[in-house]
Amino acid sequence: MVRWPQLSLRQLTTSESGQSLVLAMIVMSALTISIGALVSFTTGNETQFSRDRESARAFHVAEAGVNNALSIIVNTDDNDVQSVGTTLGPYATLGSNNAPLDGATGSYSLTKYSSSSPQCTQTAGTASSCWVITGTALSPNGKIRRTIQETAHWVLANNTVPQIFTYGLVVDNQGAACVDTHGSVPMIIKDVWISGDFCPAGGVNFVPPTAHTGSIYIGGVYQGRNNTSIGASTTPYAVADIVGGCQVQNSAQICSDSANSGVWSDGPPSVDPSDLTLPNIDPVQNYAKGNWNSPTCTGAGFTFDSDSVANGTTPTTDLMPSGASFNCTVSSGGTPVGHLAWNAATQQLSISGTIWIDGNVNLSNSGTYVKDNVIAGANGGTIFVNGTISGASNLTICGPAGSAVPSGYGCPTTWDPNQGMLGLVVVNPNNAATAFDRNGNGELDLTLLVNQGYANTGGTTVMGPVMADTATVGGNGGSVVPSAPPTGFPSTTVTQATWVVQPGSWKQTQ
Repeated sequence: MVRWPQLSLRQLTTSESGQSLVLAMIVMSALTISIGALVSFTTGNETQFSRDRESARAFHVAEAGVNNALSIIVNTDDNDVQSVGTTLGPYATLGSNNAPLDGATGSYSLTKYSSSSPQCTQTAGTASSCWVITGTALSPNGKIRRTIQETAHWVLANNTVPQIFTYGLVVDNQGAACVDTHGSVPMIIKDVWISGDFCPAGGVNFVPPTAHTGSIYIGGVYQGRNNTSIGASTTPYAVADIVGGCQVQNSAQICSDSANSGVWSDGPPSVDPSDLTLPNIDPVQNYAKGNWNSPTCTGAGFTFDSDSVANGTTPTTDLMPSGASFNCTVSSGGTPVGHLAWNAATQQLSISGTIWIDGNVNLSNSGTYVKDNVIAGANGGTIFVNGTISGASNLTICGPAGSAVPSGYGCPTTWDPNQGMLGLVVVNPNNAATAFDRNGNGELDLTLLVNQGYANTGGTTVMGPVMADTATVGGNGGSVVPSAPPTGFPSTTVTQATWVVQPGSWKQTQ
């Protein structure tokens, strides 16, 4: 009989045979689960990232369509002339070479609504009407669509033009002809602002009335010649800012090196003055102020407008004619808007409010002027010349006296703008290169705004501010700075209507 070995319970439970295999299987299972989870996580993230990328592409293309629509509004409805209910588009949102933008397929459309419609009244505003813009796009993989809406409304806005009436000479010639000079003697101009280049003739200096006063700003290049300078060693300007640099005889110079550049000043400005802008003449609005074809006149009469149309065709007018007196008031709806009178015996002009002369003006006779009270509260007035102004003789137009001391330029007294002012605005509807042309000597106590070219090729001194697009300067100027422009002069605050995005109207609908 064969006897098998008998194993005790203790022996069976303490045996280690096969445990390594079990542990290996446990570890392998854990690793398999971890790797599977990692693969699943990575795959999920990649899917999500891909979806986010596709969504972003669709969103940006939809928004690009909205931006394109805003430009269409400006180009096709700049004066709010499109009828309510007009729909433009849909237009494709494309990139360069008319290819899909960023791979997405997009389009945009816009519809105009009345001011009372819910689309226009969703947020507060002063819209007379509004455009609702819809931009939509489908992602490159065709799975995600995004839609954006925004509203633009028509509003009136007041844009304030920086104060320029403290300058004696303002020329906005950036990108146009160089401002040059006439003659060969120094010119006293306290504050000068030129947006482009300045090219004085030989021997010409701009100097302030007294040393260490006034300012010079030149947005372009100061192109000096022999014996030219800005300021002088004994009479420097307080401030000089020459943005484009300095040249003398076509040789570059460091502007602050006064001895070589000819620019004499105490230093640069503390505030950048580069953002000046000429006042807006707005001929349509100013012509509409009065019935210029039917003035109420006594004496010889005066023709302001020969045909009731602002076309500049009235025959050339002598502003202060020899031997002929007149007294005229122009009204609108029975309310006086402008008064102009001339006494040939005393050679005195009287003005208040706004005056429009629809043609060229000859300025060759001397005289004085005073403000009157026909237009209540007016401190003198402004004459809009819907043509050009020229004159060849020596003359003086002297303003109300503030001092019995002669000005030194032709008038027997010194002008005080607080006692009365005269403004001349040369509308120049045909944009003639030279709109104000004087080649005589004398003194003009007034404020002058010229569309296009101002040419003073004599020695006439304009005591008030001169503003133009281009200039040939031939006399002193800017010695008298009014605290405010004459009554009726183009305002430094311009009211403009424009399309603006309605605040709070942007929304993503899909």
